[in-house]
Order: sequence, then structure tokens, then C-alpha cells
Amino acid sequence: MLPEILDCLCVPQYGKDKDERAVLFLKVRDGYNFNQDLVSKVKKTIERDCSYQHVPEVILEVTDIPYNLTGKKTEVIVKKIINNLPYSVETIKNPEVLQYYYDIPELQGF
Repeated sequence: MLPEILDCLCVPQYGKDKDERAVLFLKVRDGYNFNQDLVSKVKKTIERDCSYQHVPEVILEVTDIPYNLTGKKTEVIVKKIINNLPYSVETIKNPEVLQYYYDIPELQGF
């Protein structure tokens, strides 16, 4: 992971035409800024370390990442939120952070 990134979460978003794209959420470490330079650096790092096919189509900043009660990231719940599917927050340790995943302008109209 890059020193600027404190935490991250990647989930699929499903489009109206049954297409799919990867959405990467970044929690940026204090003292760093989320900007186009950081997005480019993240994309180049993923392409170098994985492949071009692994580079997310959308990279967004969030204030925090949700975790379940056993300390694992909750990709499934975030995936359901951004795809407007029903979900339960019973197993979320920090459910207040889910607010950051609703009504994100960059994810509308896909």
C-alpha cells in the first residue's frame, strides 16, 4: 500500500445494462490530500503490481471504511449500498460510516 493511503475498499458497481465497474474507496492518511496526483499514483501502482485490467474505473475518497464485529472490511454491505440493494447493519462495528457511501454523485447514472 502507498504511504498516503490509510485504508481502502474495492467493490463492484453494476450498471443498468448489466455492465460492471470497480469502485475503489480510499481513506487518506492525515497530512496527505486526495487529488488527481494521488489517483494517478494509485492507478499506476495497481497497473504495475497487478495489471491494467485491475485498475478501478472510479477512485473516491471516504472518511472511513466499515468493518464487521470480527474486524474484517465489509465489502458486501458497501456493494449493496452503492447498488441500491437491501442489507443489514447488525454485524457492523462502525455503522455510522455507512453514510459516506450513499448518494455519491460520481456513481449516479451508471
